[in-house]
Amino acid sequence: MTKITANTSIINTIYKITFKNNHKYYIGQTWLPMAERLQTHISASRSKNKDNMVLLSAIKEHGEENLSIELLTITHTQEMADHWEIYFIAKYNAMDTNVGYNISPGGRGGKHSLKTREKMSNSHAGVPLSPSHCASLSAAMKKSDHWKQHLIHAKGGEENISAKLTYDIADQIRQQYNDGALGKDLAAKYSVSLNCIYRVLGNETYVRPGSTPIICELQIPKLNRDIADLIREEFDNGISIGQLAKHYKVAASNVSDIVNNTRWINPNYIPKIERNKKWATKLNQDIADNIRKDYTNGILSGKLAKKYGVGKSAILRILRNKTWVRPT
Repeated sequence: MTKITANTSIINTIYKITFKNNHKYYIGQTWLPMAERLQTHISASRSKNKDNMVLLSAIKEHGEENLSIELLTITHTQEMADHWEIYFIAKYNAMDTNVGYNISPGGRGGKHSLKTREKMSNSHAGVPLSPSHCASLSAAMKKSDHWKQHLIHAKGGEENISAKLTYDIADQIRQQYNDGALGKDLAAKYSVSLNCIYRVLGNETYVRPGSTPIICELQIPKLNRDIADLIREEFDNGISIGQLAKHYKVAASNVSDIVNNTRWINPNYIPKIERNKKWATKLNQDIADNIRKDYTNGILSGKLAKKYGVGKSAILRILRNKTWVRPT
């Protein structure tokens, strides 16, 4: 089972680029601010970059002035970013050339569409490999059992050689959850992450082939102080705001208020952002305003972090108006 690592200091954004003149769109993910990511697409369209030539050619043809970008959702882990990118590409049917410019179903390492693979194959047809290239390929394939292990680990569910669960255990988890067990307790009982438990409960993994999975009825009580404390604990353990909102069937803004300790306040809880503010003394409201001004003038977040001697996460939170916002 792949270990889930959370990067809660930086947000991964799932975004949609829309072409205003033909209403086609592209779904993507990025750890950069959306405006900065859009600019990288535009810059790539002016170069000889061959990454998704369909999108880059469209930008070149229709012009950057016809582009708009919007937020679809946010997350803090690469695994969940891949999950949501795949979900939204499927939802918007973005691989359909009549409506979208995506050439793969999404996720890091996602496969290209059949049409794209045919184009890639045809582009190499009749081009012989050099003797040195053939020798390099042969040597690479003979090294260790890398490819065999890759194929084994690519299998999902209990077929994965590193899996901690089985189909039977996953069904037990679903049944115990329906009987009232909490996700946190199930994660501790079976020694897996909360993300794993949520994926099992949502039937995103460990679904026995050819069977009808147990449907988990998420009978979550209304928010109260105990639930709020549980949300804070799960957030500190790496569960994203979006995922918590979905799990507890509440608005993401409510979850955000809880983890920032501005709603259902726990006087003994220090929000993660406050605990991570080692750089706080370096900033003030005037400096934050200058950072936003520098960014609008074209200075990228990485250079701003170096200029002001703070972490990139601090810059990103200022640019997203998560901190140092003047009262209106």
